[in-house]
Amino acid sequence: MWGRVELNFERLQKARNSLDYLELINKAKERKRSKVFIAFDEAQILRFYGRDGKDLLNLMAHKYDNLEHIIFVLTGSEVGVLHDFLDLENADSPFFGRYVHEVFLERFQRSEAIKFLIEGFNRVGIELRIEKIERAVDLLDGITGYLSMYGYITYTTRDWENALQETEKSLVKMVKKELDSLKLKSENYISVLEAIGFGTETFSQIRNFVQIRFSLITDQTSSNNLNALQKMGFIEVAYKDGRKIYNISDPMIRKTPLS
Repeated sequence: MWGRVELNFERLQKARNSLDYLELINKAKERKRSKVFIAFDEAQILRFYGRDGKDLLNLMAHKYDNLEHIIFVLTGSEVGVLHDFLDLENADSPFFGRYVHEVFLERFQRSEAIKFLIEGFNRVGIELRIEKIERAVDLLDGITGYLSMYGYITYTTRDWENALQETEKSLVKMVKKELDSLKLKSENYISVLEAIGFGTETFSQIRNFVQIRFSLITDQTSSNNLNALQKMGFIEVAYKDGRKIYNISDPMIRKTPLS
């Protein structure tokens, strides 16, 4: 059951900080014998705040031990980076030894993606021809966030003919912004993505492509770039004929100009 909580922060006489607020919220929910969920979307970016995110992790660990009526939910598209940030296996990490419940939302299979859209549209009273839904799945694949955006744009605009086109434009713009940020970190990331987009698959093929087309790159740098891109969700790894291969599975990355 959802409830309403009102907090009066003016009662805090000391300099206010995040812990003060959390303790107030916890007391309010304790009186009501309920819990509050505090969610951080794309939580991997928290690593950029307060001593590489350590201040926030310490705050969350304190909550874990002392504020039982507050639950933190961390979501992120860059699962590997989020894992590195939490650093659960490191004895020096604030979260070491504490139980963390993980939920992985895998990419839908085609039939699941179609069912997802049909059920979603049914819930808001929209009936779309199956051909339109199939066309959306063909473009957006089984990525839940992309399918949800398409559903939202369709619902809010009621423009059945152009909703998919508008969704694609919005997603390409969003991915372009992410790639621009990636480029600021290192030009090598974009070079590696271009190599994979061109059709190279193996480590040696990708390294050679980058060296021929762009600049010299060491094996260690190539390995670091590939590992980082995988953690950030830009590429995926699979095995074919006993070989480790890399690919860009996100359809919007494939559609977005890299340079």
